[in-house]
Amino acid sequence: MKKLFWLTGLLLGTTDTLTAQTLFNYGNHAVNSASFIRAYNKNNNGKTLQDGGKEYLDLYINYKLRVQAAKDARLDTIPQIIDDLDRFKREVASNYFNSEAGMKTLKEEALKRKKQDILVQKIFVPFESIENTARQKALLKINEAHKALAKESFEQVLSKYDGNPSNIANKGIFGWVTVFNLPYDMENAIYSLQDGQYSKPVEGSKGYYIFKRLKTRPAAGKVTIAQILIPNRAVNDPEKKIEEAYNKALKGEPFEKLVAEYSYDRLTNNNAGLLSPFGIGTYASNFEEKAFGLNEPGELTQPFETESGWHILKLIRKSTFPDDLSKNEEEYRNFEYEFKNAARLKDSKKRYLEMNLTKLGFTDNVKNKNILWNLTSDLLKNGVLDYTKYKPYNKSSVLFTFGNHKTSLADWEKYIKNGHDLNKLKKQSAFDEEYHEFVLNEAEIQFIRTIEKTDAASAALISDFSDDNLSFEILDRNIWQKVQNISDPVLKAFYTENISKYVWQNSADVVLITVIGRQEAEKVYDEIINKGKKIHELLPEYPNRIMIDSSRYEYEYIPLTEKENIKSGYTSQVKAVDDFQNQYLIVQVLKTYPQGEQKTFDEAKGAVISDYQNQLEQNWLKDLKKKYPVKVNEAEVKKLFNK
Repeated sequence: MKKLFWLTGLLLGTTDTLTAQTLFNYGNHAVNSASFIRAYNKNNNGKTLQDGGKEYLDLYINYKLRVQAAKDARLDTIPQIIDDLDRFKREVASNYFNSEAGMKTLKEEALKRKKQDILVQKIFVPFESIENTARQKALLKINEAHKALAKESFEQVLSKYDGNPSNIANKGIFGWVTVFNLPYDMENAIYSLQDGQYSKPVEGSKGYYIFKRLKTRPAAGKVTIAQILIPNRAVNDPEKKIEEAYNKALKGEPFEKLVAEYSYDRLTNNNAGLLSPFGIGTYASNFEEKAFGLNEPGELTQPFETESGWHILKLIRKSTFPDDLSKNEEEYRNFEYEFKNAARLKDSKKRYLEMNLTKLGFTDNVKNKNILWNLTSDLLKNGVLDYTKYKPYNKSSVLFTFGNHKTSLADWEKYIKNGHDLNKLKKQSAFDEEYHEFVLNEAEIQFIRTIEKTDAASAALISDFSDDNLSFEILDRNIWQKVQNISDPVLKAFYTENISKYVWQNSADVVLITVIGRQEAEKVYDEIINKGKKIHELLPEYPNRIMIDSSRYEYEYIPLTEKENIKSGYTSQVKAVDDFQNQYLIVQVLKTYPQGEQKTFDEAKGAVISDYQNQLEQNWLKDLKKKYPVKVNEAEVKKLFNK
């Protein structure tokens, strides 16, 4: 089911929280001016009501009719619609948590850190097992190491205390890090240091760390590279094979051709070896060192070895992190995505819920946590609870409440059985932590349950989404599905009735040639213009690099800025169409046609389907207006649009 369209489509719904003059009625329902104005302002890009208000009013009335028809058809009770709304409420709640819990401060901190890369050295003491005694042993050892740093060098302490031989061999070099690369507590430990300083012990998932900040540089940004990869086990002499590919590249052989011939990287072979843009902390440090050491597009590394095998890298693009993020839309979107998915926001939600338990109506009914611990221990040991040993407790016993909503022992039992490490929960410290998470989980549910009553802005967003989803659903059922299933004979009859509409405007037979790579596109252009080659002759020379689309297009749909160039035999210069995908376009005009020629049914079919759909929708709207008679307050319209 197509959902969440409201973010990019026609967002019309609104929740009316203001008192205003009625603008129109439909059936027994009234819509006021304030509701209409808010919807108009969301969707008309700064246009005044005088410029577009009257036209928009018709769209808005039709929208309201569709939503009401969907509600009367009880489409809001469909499980998928309910699930969509529940997911959206969680998104709204998440945004609310973040804004309420210092998201602005966290974002400013992340932006500042994003502008720096830090070279880090580490000492690592692993946990030998998941038992508490193993953690205590590792903690004692890392504390000893930290104390030793007051008298000995970092390298000396590393060699005595680190539990990883490869880390000792590498002198503890962790590599360059930047924001979002590490868990938030590790990131904080590193960014709080000055160059040359070392941190206190930091706990990770597999052991304890001490970090040393070696040096700092401006952020390296991101690189886009293509690679040839030959794993060590793929051939008898991978080093010789990679040197062979490198020498051919130096002699000018196209890199994508060498990828097809030599590379064993299944993820990139079909895309000329192209990797998605990446920053530091994505791949092995020696791989990144080579990638970020390239400076000019087209520049190659010499062959080098990593744990994955032998590589040659070619630089496609290199970008630095901008000083002013607001002036770079792509980088801003990337930063927002990374920030919203970072673990630090989970911490902000936790802080918000902890601070607002009372506000959410929390009442704790557990007088003795030891009894709950004993109950839980029995459950973990036996798989079931024997409540006869713990009278008066039973499955219905209430642990806590949020307002009128009760959470029982049965809810706790279900929670701990659902995807938790039961062995880990046998420790009382883990039990206390997990029970606290359980309370916060229920607190989040209570927040979502009440958000529409406690926050007007959130309530408006949720109402908008709900109405938009209903409008979409009823359009899909009443119009779009019917159009998808329409037969050709019906469409042909419609075409015949309206044949005068389907006439060619000025048009041309056009070949659209899309080429991957700027240099390759320029070569293709040169072959066509200066050597007289046909495009089909060039396809074998550029395997998987050229895409062709040929058809008859009306002038307005031909991707040429200067339409006067549309003449038989014209070939356009190379034009970038998608920098991210490294795609370039050449347009060839084969033959032109004057306007006025009748379109066949097949040529007009797309337009016929669209017109048929519009007619279905207009007929349906007429029926809706009979069911919900519309009465517009003309005096209010005049006052609204003539200000």
